[in-house]
Amino acid sequence: MASVWVGSRGAVKDFLGFSAGRDADAIRKAIKGLGTDEDSLINILTQRSNAQRQLIVKEYQAACGKELKDDLKGDLSGNFEHIMVSLILPPAYFDAKQLKKAMKGTGTAESILIEILASRTSKQMKEVGDAYYTVYGKSLGDEISSETSGDFRKALLFLANARRDESMKVDEQLAKKDAEILYNAGEKNGAQMKTSSLKFYVSEAFPNSN
Repeated sequence: MASVWVGSRGAVKDFLGFSAGRDADAIRKAIKGLGTDEDSLINILTQRSNAQRQLIVKEYQAACGKELKDDLKGDLSGNFEHIMVSLILPPAYFDAKQLKKAMKGTGTAESILIEILASRTSKQMKEVGDAYYTVYGKSLGDEISSETSGDFRKALLFLANARRDESMKVDEQLAKKDAEILYNAGEKNGAQMKTSSLKFYVSEAFPNSN
């Protein structure tokens, strides 16, 4: 199972007094029998952090012998089902789902690809790539290659392949060397400058690129 990402993404924080067992039981009661207690589902799943929701999922399966995702899909429908199911997905699987949706059908939702690929760490992108292959049986890189083109494709592939150096330490010698490479590339020709700049900005550590 993919790890739970820790960080400042999102506004939902850990719920004080959290009990995975109590929440799992409340969800079971909310979707049991005829009708659904939508308010209970909303109050629980929208007010727990993703880490807490993953614990609820595990507790629900242990107590009921069934996947919470499957029970929600069987009991709900439409946009409400989509939101509730999305809330209980591990972050990597949610991202994989959004990337697939962005590349599905005619045209590509470039903004979604950029938002996800440019804001995840290399470790997170490795998990997203693994999740994508697990769910869809295809390589994320291959899908990006078939749905995009040019420098945009090159940039996305650098990010999808989790090659960014994420050290937060500034390497002055490396920064100087990179500056010289970019300068020399610009002096020679625009095409080389574009390639060098692209590789630099999507692969270097953030402090060195500032």
